[in-house]
Amino acid sequence: MSRLVYVDAVAGLAGDMLLGALLDAGADPEYVRSGLASLALDGLALETTATSRHGIAAQSVSVAGAPEPGVHRNWADVRALLDAAALPARALERAHAVFAALARAEGRVHDVAPETVRFHEVGALDAIGDVCGIVLALEDLEIDELACSPLPAPRG
Repeated sequence: MSRLVYVDAVAGLAGDMLLGALLDAGADPEYVRSGLASLALDGLALETTATSRHGIAAQSVSVAGAPEPGVHRNWADVRALLDAAALPARALERAHAVFAALARAEGRVHDVAPETVRFHEVGALDAIGDVCGIVLALEDLEIDELACSPLPAPRG
């Protein structure tokens, strides 16, 4: 039997928000921390705190690392980081898929090959940590598929 998570992203979705929701759904924070530690990125850490928004309890999540002024990784750099980590096979495959999709999208926007895209925000430690934290949480929860509602269209 396949396990599906559906995300109703009526107000948008950020990596730390999804990771917090998956931890609230029962993913083990220590499992996620252990997987993130295998990325061998200086100071990469998962911080969780209990919070409440409009009377609803939730996990507030932050993935942070040592400052990296001027570091802009390309898809090959991110791929090498992922491949060197001790991530479970399906989590590694999912992380590759996320960053490959981002490289293709950035490549289309900038009219360059995905391999030559220089990630700025997405190549930063916190973004790498968010993506890897999410795929690790999905793995821990034994989730086979993630589906998301349409994201709100920006206005203004």
